[in-house]
Amino acid sequence: MNTYQVDICPTVTPVEGLERKDGENIGDKYNSYIFTATSEEKFEISAIIYNGKPLKGIVLLNTMVENITIYLDGHNKILLIHTLAFEVGNIYWINQDITKGTESVTFAEFLLKETSHLNTGELGCILSNVTQHGGFNLAKFGEDYASTAEKLFGDIDIIFDIGKGHYGSSNSGEYLSEISGGKVTVVKSVIVGSSFMKTTHNTPSKVFRIRGIKPPNGNYMKINGGFPNEVFTEFNVYYRDSDYSNPLLVELVEMYPLTHNYVNTRFYLTKNDKDSNGKWDICQICSVIDEKTELVQILQNIITHNRLLVYNISDEKLRNKLGDIRKGFSVDVTQIGGNMGRINYYSFDGMCIPYRMEKATVQGYYLVRHATIPYFTVKKIKVTKTKELTEDELPPLGTLFGRLNVYYTNDSFDNAVLIELECLDHSESCESPDFFYYYSKDERDEWIGYKLETHFVLDDGEEAIPDKNTIITHIKQHNNKIIFEELWKKLKGKLTRYPPATNKNPKGEQTTDDTTSDIKVDIDSEEADEKAEGETSTASKFVPNSEYDFQFGEFNTLESTIAITIGTIAICVGIYLLFPSVKRFAHDYSVQKLMYRRYV
Repeated sequence: MNTYQVDICPTVTPVEGLERKDGENIGDKYNSYIFTATSEEKFEISAIIYNGKPLKGIVLLNTMVENITIYLDGHNKILLIHTLAFEVGNIYWINQDITKGTESVTFAEFLLKETSHLNTGELGCILSNVTQHGGFNLAKFGEDYASTAEKLFGDIDIIFDIGKGHYGSSNSGEYLSEISGGKVTVVKSVIVGSSFMKTTHNTPSKVFRIRGIKPPNGNYMKINGGFPNEVFTEFNVYYRDSDYSNPLLVELVEMYPLTHNYVNTRFYLTKNDKDSNGKWDICQICSVIDEKTELVQILQNIITHNRLLVYNISDEKLRNKLGDIRKGFSVDVTQIGGNMGRINYYSFDGMCIPYRMEKATVQGYYLVRHATIPYFTVKKIKVTKTKELTEDELPPLGTLFGRLNVYYTNDSFDNAVLIELECLDHSESCESPDFFYYYSKDERDEWIGYKLETHFVLDDGEEAIPDKNTIITHIKQHNNKIIFEELWKKLKGKLTRYPPATNKNPKGEQTTDDTTSDIKVDIDSEEADEKAEGETSTASKFVPNSEYDFQFGEFNTLESTIAITIGTIAICVGIYLLFPSVKRFAHDYSVQKLMYRRYV
């Protein structure tokens, strides 16, 4: 069974093993293409990409499908993507902002069980909504086509109303969310030392996915690029005045398990009166913002400039805290200090980077976890005061990682000898490989990259990856260096030099890496959008082992795997039992993708 990255750009030739054929036309405005395997009834996909670039909002398990169908308008703009995923159901991804380049949009994800699907008429109504509103507007769609909207709506989906009619003279209120009818309670407060007001909206399921926001003016909020697909635990709104008529910022706090290992990320939706279409801006951050001091500066900046202009904030520390992590982390392995076993931060390349110095050593090496959020991309790594690993040496920008571990020779953390990037793994298949990228010095003291494709094994009932320990043992025995010609022979998996152009064939024994060409992600900006619209198409490659790696296996060499596993199960079971609404939520496809971690 082959695994593919499917490039759905209508002008890109399908990879070998896949074919694209014309599908049904819906009315006289929309046409479709269907992607199928040429010699198989079903095939596995690891990613859906567009013109070589990963699409936002589409993070897949390695998924078995029968076909993929895309629906387009007369200008070849992709409006909707559909696939029937075996043992999952019908997945629909809908374009939320057709004014942007396709690769700059977050496609809203909806799952219908296998027994339920959208018929041609319902698809036509959705496509019409997308073109009419410049992107999918679920709230408006619910007004026009209630029964179809109810099919799309999940158990944890919420449309929020941030108007001023919920409070009266009291400090709390409530309203029924549109479509779902779920009761949302609202608590209001004031930011101490300021005139800014705050409301906190609590949903019935305790966690939620945002499907729309209705501001005080009654016109549903539009977001540049669309709403995020993540699952959240908090929804806070900050207003300019006490009458709650002028919202400035919406804060969404993302849900993560095991908070002691990770930093909670949050999305900021910020008002932009400069946008001709009335769209709000969006960014994702991983820093803690002090509400009484720093948040007040942010709100005042929005008032002064009619939008959030980060570069006009005088406080450099706050500017770095507002660095948009969706653009990728720049990591500096030389800036280490603070307390062991706790999350610390350093500033680098206009961004605050969280990290954690682990208390236990690994075969005598001191370990630091950089970028301590559950998944991220990397655009640059500073390895010494004078050396940086940049785009040409790192995995393609857009590759998702679950951990970035750096091994040091001493507790001064001034001599990094091994960098380990663990690729994100959402696959529940035991046969699915795990991917790692390593960087270390060679015998000439040059930083060289390597790619490892391996599998986990069961060791006394616990999952482990022996090749990881073998690599650490190897550098310990070879003066903190990787000797490629010796190391690859000792590994159970496949080790190749990275980038592939650096591969050699020592004594004809080790084959070169045959992975695909790089997959890039444009940084969200007006310039990037304009560039994306004018780009010419390039051919995609067949990917037996995806270069845009979604695989990830976390192997905690420092803490008791058993203890953490039991703790995680206890937390999940406790939540499951305490909140009946969470029982339905626990089976949500998006949550399963987040919660499944082969190693915690």
